[in-house]
Amino acid sequence: FPAFARAWNTDAIAPAFVRLTRATAWLMLLPLLISTLFGAELIEAVYGAQWLGATLPFQLFMALVCIRAIFNYWADVYQAAGRTAPLLGLTAVNAVLITVLGIPLVTRYGVVGMAVAVLLTISTTVFVGTRYLKRLLQVRYADALMRPVAALAFCLGVGGLLKGVVAGPGEAALAVGMVAAW
Repeated sequence: FPAFARAWNTDAIAPAFVRLTRATAWLMLLPLLISTLFGAELIEAVYGAQWLGATLPFQLFMALVCIRAIFNYWADVYQAAGRTAPLLGLTAVNAVLITVLGIPLVTRYGVVGMAVAVLLTISTTVFVGTRYLKRLLQVRYADALMRPVAALAFCLGVGGLLKGVVAGPGEAALAVGMVAAW
């Protein structure tokens, strides 16, 4: 992010980093809610009923897009600090994990297996990347993400329960499962 590169001052960058992360989390709530609660309806409206089998992979990949967007800014902090070696290491970890997890999961579960492999890979990258980030900036993701994640959990829970009352318990179980997974 260009603002991080102007002057390396952790006292100025840390609050900006937290604000950007929080704002992105709030921004990503709507697509995540829509894809989680109305993924099947969205797939059917856009592609037709013959593609309803793609609903779960679509929902998983939308969750991945949201997670990746929220945790995107730490790469910019590394670059602004002149420490790009962790980024290369994380890219190598991604390549290994996608291969090691992807092949058996795709073989057994098809496209859903690959979605799970990517979810596990990105989750690992986020976990490791944020640990490295703590060496550069003293930030707590809990400060940035507590309210957006609580709002997401509340909306998914209420939406899932309402949808379960209207459409049946299977839809509610999916929504609650997505909240638990995230």
